[in-house]
Amino acid sequence: MELTRMYPVEKESTIMQITNQITATATTIPVVDASVFPNAPNIATIFDKYGTARETVRYEGKAGNSLTSVTRGFYGTTAQAWPVGTDITRALSGYDHDTFLENIDLLKESIESLDGGGNGEGETFFKIDPETLSLQNGTLSVNVTDEIRAGSNRPVKSGAVHNALFDIEKFLEEL
Repeated sequence: MELTRMYPVEKESTIMQITNQITATATTIPVVDASVFPNAPNIATIFDKYGTARETVRYEGKAGNSLTSVTRGFYGTTAQAWPVGTDITRALSGYDHDTFLENIDLLKESIESLDGGGNGEGETFFKIDPETLSLQNGTLSVNVTDEIRAGSNRPVKSGAVHNALFDIEKFLEEL
């Protein structure tokens, strides 16, 4: 299972302005202060003052006050020319939203595939509740219920609920 890359977002991102006109094919975007953008690689949104035109870009580097190695028209947006003074920021985008949901679905499927663990008498099973799945600061949390089975594969003791925490990177390496 491979998750789609997610990029960090700066809390209360600062809106910057483009300092030189850029063409629709420009791969460097000069801004007032590139230090307010998260480290590369990451994405940013360019938009006009009226909110009628937007373009998402992915940048692979920062040099001085420029975003560099820029992929224009990222995630289905349209690359276009932008004048001096156009706003650009690292705000939550459609890419962030869609990727987050897709990755959560992949993690839920992986956890559901781990449900169970045996089928013989006296074995302990683990029921994973995907509805309790949460992801915070790189830690996956989910409730797991113990169920000890007797003959005929029926539970005799059930109900010990544990909250399992997984370091995402280690968890994915083990899958």
